[in-house]
Amino acid sequence: MSNPNTVTVSQVSDVTTVEITTAGPQGETGATGATGPQGATGAQGATGAQGPQGADGGISDGDKGDIVVSNSGSVFTIDSGVVTSAKILDDTIVNADINSSAAIARTKLANVDLVDDTSPQLGGSLDVNGQDIVSTTNGAIELDPDGSGKVTFKGNATKGSGQFVLNCEQNSHGITIKGPPHSAAASYTLTLPNDDGTSGQYLQTDGSGVTSWASVSSGGINNLVEDTTPQLGGNLDMQANNITGTGTVIAASTAIATAGFRKVHASTSTPTGSDGAVGDIWVKY
Repeated sequence: MSNPNTVTVSQVSDVTTVEITTAGPQGETGATGATGPQGATGAQGATGAQGPQGADGGISDGDKGDIVVSNSGSVFTIDSGVVTSAKILDDTIVNADINSSAAIARTKLANVDLVDDTSPQLGGSLDVNGQDIVSTTNGAIELDPDGSGKVTFKGNATKGSGQFVLNCEQNSHGITIKGPPHSAAASYTLTLPNDDGTSGQYLQTDGSGVTSWASVSSGGINNLVEDTTPQLGGNLDMQANNITGTGTVIAASTAIATAGFRKVHASTSTPTGSDGAVGDIWVKY
């Protein structure tokens, strides 16, 4: 600190001036000024030497209460009954935690809904247990086997061949469409026509399983008189009616030895093989 007492000598135009200044007492210390900006961070110091290795923290084998430790501390076995639902936090076990081969009983699963499975598969035959397979909101039930697969109605020894029933609207009556029996050894396909046909038509087949609608031919036989060469496939039962007409009844033999017109016999008994000849007509009375 400089001397507070000073003497100043000055000369102007031959006049010498002497000025003596005497300093007063030091005033009070002023207030502290604002803190200046922080300086730049210094360089990082060198890394210290590595400390000694700590003691081994392994767990010794033995019963530790709820857990048994074995194989030099590498295997931990949880005692039976220790893990309870109260000790498992919600959402801590997820699907990935369950082994794919785990045999979890159906009774252990709650609120399992098929609607959550977007690609369900059966592990065995589905028993409807007296229930129906239904849909809601007028939804259709579709059967769609993959590729060349087919929907099969199986048969058995009780009901016979495969079959299905079409019920009435009150499900109190129904008609059954049934396949041929096993003895028929039938294996064929029937293909329906492309449309529903017209009134009066009937369904016919081409012999190869393809069906179509056909109309009755106008040249068809509606009366025996239209058949110019009728033949019986069995005995004609007159049902207490008569054979009448104005024509001639002719019985001609086809045997060479007895060719020609034959006889009409009237008898009360049925003829035997030795009676008459081939082509004869017998009238029983």
